[in-house]
Amino acid sequence: MAAAFALLSGCHSSGLPKPATKAYLDEVTAFYVGLAALQVGDDVRADSTLERATQLALGEPASWANWGVLALRQGNYDVAAQRLARAQKLAPQNDQIYYLLGVLESKRGNPAQAIVELRRAVQINPRGLRTMYLLAQEVERQG
Repeated sequence: MAAAFALLSGCHSSGLPKPATKAYLDEVTAFYVGLAALQVGDDVRADSTLERATQLALGEPASWANWGVLALRQGNYDVAAQRLARAQKLAPQNDQIYYLLGVLESKRGNPAQAIVELRRAVQINPRGLRTMYLLAQEVERQG
């Protein structure tokens, strides 16, 4: 899962403040500090800085997705679902978010919904090997 949220760092959208403004620098700093904290397992710092990043740029899907990954990793599946749903609404064609939704549903013990999410991710990005592998595992579990 580490690669999934690291890749989301490139999913910036028009939800960012205007470049070269203090608001932009604050959001980018919060985003990358939160991402780094998430990657090294500093959950307390990741939570506070990713929350700040979402507040500074409500329309930035990568911040919501990474904050969702944190909740997913902590086993807070309902919170993860809310954050990932927000990211998905902001970036409906991002295969990585559907991958994360598939992981979430798999962890929740809902393989049928995991398959739906993973198939959507593969439709968007047919070259997503990690997603295809997880999809194959879920389909196999279903029999």
